Order: sequence, then C-alpha cells, then structure tokens
Amino acid sequence: MLSRRLLIEFIGKLDEGLISAKDKYKSEMHRHYTIFSCLELSFQSLSLELQDVIIKLSIFHSYFLPELAAAVLGNQPLFDSYEFMGIIMDIGTPAEAETAIYKKRNTDWTFGDETFYQCMDMLWQRGLLTQEIISENDSQGTSNVILYNFLPTVHSYLESKFNLDESSKKNLQIRFGEAYAVFARMLASELKLSPVKVKIFEKCKFDLDRGLEFTAGRIRIDYLIGLSYFKSLSNENEKSMKYAQEARELTENLYRNTDDKNENKRGIADFKVVLNAEAMGHLDSGNSEKAMEAFYRLLTISENDCDNYAQAHTWNNIGNIHRMTGNLKDALGSIKKALALYEKEKDRLGEAETLNSLGLIYLTGFGNEKKALKYFKKALKALNRKSSKTFNNDDNKSIRGTILNNLGESFRQLGKYQNALEFFEKALSIFHEIKDTQEPMTLNNLAIVNESLCNISKAKQYYDQALYVSQQVGNKDVEAAVYVAMTFHEPVEYREELFLKAYKIFNQYGKVAFEASTLASLAAHQYEIGRTQEAKESIIKAIEVMKKNHLPQDGSGVPLKQYEDFLQNIA
Repeated sequence: MLSRRLLIEFIGKLDEGLISAKDKYKSEMHRHYTIFSCLELSFQSLSLELQDVIIKLSIFHSYFLPELAAAVLGNQPLFDSYEFMGIIMDIGTPAEAETAIYKKRNTDWTFGDETFYQCMDMLWQRGLLTQEIISENDSQGTSNVILYNFLPTVHSYLESKFNLDESSKKNLQIRFGEAYAVFARMLASELKLSPVKVKIFEKCKFDLDRGLEFTAGRIRIDYLIGLSYFKSLSNENEKSMKYAQEARELTENLYRNTDDKNENKRGIADFKVVLNAEAMGHLDSGNSEKAMEAFYRLLTISENDCDNYAQAHTWNNIGNIHRMTGNLKDALGSIKKALALYEKEKDRLGEAETLNSLGLIYLTGFGNEKKALKYFKKALKALNRKSSKTFNNDDNKSIRGTILNNLGESFRQLGKYQNALEFFEKALSIFHEIKDTQEPMTLNNLAIVNESLCNISKAKQYYDQALYVSQQVGNKDVEAAVYVAMTFHEPVEYREELFLKAYKIFNQYGKVAFEASTLASLAAHQYEIGRTQEAKESIIKAIEVMKKNHLPQDGSGVPLKQYEDFLQNIA
C-alpha cells in the first residue's frame, strides 16, 4: 500500500508523463498515447527484477498459469521432471491440498526478494497484467485457479520498447515449448473429468497451439500426443489426426534409429500411445477400417512388448468396433480376450469396462436385454472387488455411472420404465457429481423414458436440460442427438430445423456415420409430409456420405442397401 506522500509523488509523475506524452508518442501505433505514458510510468516504478520478469512474460500471448510462467522463466529442467508434472496435475485441486501446494511454491519460487506469486500480484496491481479466477465447487471442496493475461496495449508497449538478445529469446522459447508440452500431456489425461481444467484449456488454447513451434524430438512427440487428445475431445477430428500422424512418424524415426535400450523402451511406449491416439481419431471420424488397422498394429507391438494392459485395452476397442459394425461374433471373441487379460492382471476397472462392453453387444447387437442385464450387473460387482491396480476415484465413478446408465437402457428396452428411471437417476447423480461429459446423455435418456410414460412436460424439461448441459460441457454428440430426439415431440413445422441443426454439428465435427443417419431421418420426414423431391435430394446426399467414407452402415446401424432401397421406392 502506498503512503500518502508516495501517492502524491506518483500522481505528480503521472501528470508530468501525460503532458510530455503528446510530444513523445506520435506514430500511428501510439494513438493511445496516454495509455503508453501510464504504462511507461508503471514499468519504471518496478524493481529491476520485476522489469525483467514482465519483459520475459511477454512470450505469452493468451491467458497463462503462474506455475507455467515460473517454469518458463526459471532454470530448472522441465521435461521428464516429476516435480513439474506433479505441479501441473495438482492445479485446480480443492482448497486444503491447494493451500499446501501454494505454501511450498511460495517458499521455493523466488525472483529477487519476492516469491513468484508476489511478483505476479504486484504486476497485476500495477495494471500491467489482468487476472481471472476460475472457481469450481464439487464434493471434495472448492477449486480456485488464477490465470493472468496481458492487455493488448501492454504487449504492444513491451514489444516496441524492449528486445531480448537472440540467445535469451531462443532459450525462453525452448522452455516455453517444454513447459507447454508437459502441460498439454498432463492436462489431456484429466480433461474429461475436470471442469476446471476444461476452462483452463479454453483460456490457454492459443498458446497451447503456439508452443508446438518451439519443440523438437521427444518433447515434440509428447506435445503432439497431448494436442491430438485435446483436438479429439474438442471434436476437431481433422486436426487430431494430423497431430497423431506427425507424432507417429517422429516416433517411428526415433524408435528405428536408436541403439540405446532406455531410448528404445521409451520409443516403444510413445509409439503405443501414438497409435492409440491415431486409432481413436479415425474412430471419432467414423472410419472404422483405418481405426482397426491402427489398433492391430498397436496389438502386435503390445504382444511383442508383453504388455497385457495395452493388449487388453486394444482388444476391447477392437471388439467395440466389431460391435458397432455388426460383426457380433468377432466382437464377442475380441472382448473375451480382453476380459481374460484383465482378470489375469486383477485389474477390476478393466474387467468392469469389458463386462460392460459384453453387455452392450447383447443389448445393441443381439437385442437380448436379459443377458445384457447379467453382464452389466457383473460389471458393477467387478468394481467392488479388490484391484491390483490403483485408479483415480473419478474413473471408478465414471465407469460406474456408465454401467448404471446401460442398466437403465436395458430396462427401458424391456418396457420396465420405472426400473429404467431408477438406474438413469443413479447414473445422473454420479455424472453430475463428477461433472462427467456423459451427464447430458443420461438426461436425454430420462427424457425418452418420460416420453414413453406420456409425461410429455417432464420429458421436455429433461430435453431442455440435456441440451443446455451438452452445450456447457461441449458434448456435441449429445447436443446433436438431443436435436434429433426432440423431433419426435415437437410440432411438424419445427422438425426440419432440428434435423438440420443436428446435421450441421455432425458435419462440422466429422461424425460422418451420424451425418448420414441424420440426413436419412430428414429424408423420411420430408417424404412423410409430401416433399418427395427434397426427400430424394437428402437421401442421395446421405448415400454419397456413406460411399465416400466407405461406411457399411450409418450411426444407427442402418446398412447402405436400406438407403438405396428407400431411394428406389420414392423415385
């Protein structure tokens, strides 16, 4: 806090600066000369250490965490540093843990006579940085994360007045790339289950993308893997695939050109992660053939590496692709292989996931709801048994919620709507507690059940909630699905608009199988209301999507031949 005397002196200097600014700042970029004058005075009032800090901080072009800034400006190793990884993972933890972490960092991170947090706070108080606090309440307490950013004029002022020498600039860029590589990899691993980290990701997105240009080698591979997962979660499938494929090429070169055993081991581990990311990217884009190719390559490497966990995970994914493409016998065989491996390793979470997958085969494939129920109940029991592998409690809750949701769907298909409501509500409670992105899907299911019970007003409430939550958490798949579901109870004149909204989302995010099914549903609606020519155009467009992407069936499991038969019937 400034004393009265110092405050008067500061105001006097500010007045003098503003008067002289008219003659000092005359170029086009100085049209806000009063702001530049104020910034200059604020800068000159800083200690030399703080001046150095803010000049270097100008490497950031979007919101940034003080922890990342301290890492970039420091001189400790970052890549493969478990301490730094731990710091990134701890960001956004509830209050008690956060206080302990804060105290430790406040002690360890110093710049001159000040801790780094004090430095950031001073720069914010001087108006040289902006500040935003992200808060989130959950069952474990309140999470608070502070983000900082520059006003555009501060960035302009610093860049016009100060230039780092090439060596310092290069070093800063390398550390910037390293810090964001770790940040991307660590953040991607928790993004699905952490709403705080989702918000951090959105705020830091520009620099997350930009940091890649300052990386090479293994650091770049880690960065690309993290970005690939980010883009997949953001439904940017084309970018996700681009990053995954570059990571694979780099990893293949690293893996192939080294005789060092440790480097070779690391190369194999990276290659498995990259292939999984690439396969999931193909799957998200609706290209099951390419996804299968990547998964089988991953399986071969995992078998050679005697990695039972990776084999089990991959067999489960292969089985789920077979299920989605109607190859039910192959699906059962693949998932049973996964189950045997998880049982061998006493990995109960993996067991639960594969038992859930087996339940889905009987539910969505064979239409055997009673057998599906048995597998879903077995999956719940597996979660309650002791596991050899520790796992995140939210992961446990997430798969538990998924199984409960599938139990609800089984009862819905059996016509036992009260049982369905009970399990959907249990699933919803879990998803809401952990802020899981599956929450809107369960709200949508509750709407469908209430529709079946003729509780139309309640169904509409659930649809509205599902739509709102899906938009909040960025679950575009569910948002589009809700638009389609709403066509069944909205007046006829609104249905086409809803189909088109769903189509736009599926088209934008590369969900080609559902793009085709939405176009087919639109065609059926147009034909039903007597607009035959438009129905023809829509079904032809759907057929083109199917053929272009080599899809044997659409997102609802309808084969291409059924599309062609429909076109022939209305021609």
